[in-house]
Amino acid sequence: MKKILWISKHKPLQKQVEELKRIFGNIEIVLWDQKVKDVNHILKLIKKFNANEVIPILPLSIIQRLVENGIKPLWSEMKFLHECDYFNCNDFNNESDYYDIASKKHFRFQKFYRIKEIKMVLEEIS
Repeated sequence: MKKILWISKHKPLQKQVEELKRIFGNIEIVLWDQKVKDVNHILKLIKKFNANEVIPILPLSIIQRLVENGIKPLWSEMKFLHECDYFNCNDFNNESDYYDIASKKHFRFQKFYRIKEIKMVLEEIS
């Protein structure tokens, strides 16, 4: 059984769980919806829960530090659909959609990727 550490204030969507089961077979998802202090805190959580995989819904700077520490986390690709009123949206799918109440933005789960590296390409502006 694969143990997946899901670090987010939001629970995984039904379609996300189904996709993880398709990819990994028998899974257990451990939801960590509390704050994380830093990358060392995440590394301790991975060890504490004996997680085989981690899905961090966190800033890219923290994800980059995970990669630098040998962790290759999963990325849940979400497609922005539009801004809408949750109660009046006729394009809502409860199994694969996420609605951000604060911004009124409507997203749909696409697929998972494994993060191998995070790279910044800079260009001078002078």
